[in-house]
Order: sequence, then C-alpha cells, then structure tokens
Amino acid sequence: MRLFWLDADQAGISVSDMPRLGLGSPWGRVELKDVRVPAELVNDLSMLVKHRELER
Repeated sequence: MRLFWLDADQAGISVSDMPRLGLGSPWGRVELKDVRVPAELVNDLSMLVKHRELER
C-alpha cells in the first residue's frame, strides 16, 4: 500500500467534477495516465495493513 502526493496541474493528471448523485461530494474524479512519481514523494504504508485489512 502506497500513498503519494502530486500537484493536480502535473502532466498526465486529470481532475474532473463528479455528478452529485443526490448526495454530493467535495472531491472529483482523478485520472492518472503515464504519471511519474518521484521516490521522495512516495510513503510506504504496508506496515498498517495485515491480511488486506488496516491494523487498528
């Protein structure tokens, strides 16, 4: 499991609005296509996951 932060205006990243579907949401649809993520921006979260479930 990995977490990474990227700027929305980086090449290959597309963010578009989502239809509200009656509930609404503060986020949109994020599409990544051929996006390079620098190693220093990647956080390894595998220590939080065991047997495909988050450890509590």
